[in-house]
Amino acid sequence: MTADDLGAFTEALQTVAFVCNGRRAHDDHVAVYFRLLHEYPVGPLVKALDRFARTAETGRRFPSPKEIREWMPRPAPPSARRNPDTPVQDLAWWKAHWAAEDARTGRWRIRRALGG
Repeated sequence: MTADDLGAFTEALQTVAFVCNGRRAHDDHVAVYFRLLHEYPVGPLVKALDRFARTAETGRRFPSPKEIREWMPRPAPPSARRNPDTPVQDLAWWKAHWAAEDARTGRWRIRRALGG
């Protein structure tokens, strides 16, 4: 979020505060939540807060920033985000660039580009 998104975020958070507490949240409270949730885009965040305000029972305790983060939609898995115009590398390419699993650590390690 940017400073331009403060108005939309404040309105959504105030709606949640009214559902939970029956009154508006203090400006300091809104500022702290804005700072803690700044890494999220305002659109999905406002939708998540609005969904909560519509479905929560009146008098429920005010959600923490951690709970609000959990309501945010999860990003699509990498396979779903792949550009369909980009060809998938074949098995030979992967064998050339990845080493066998390291038995000691159980991790994959990258082979050096030259010298295998």
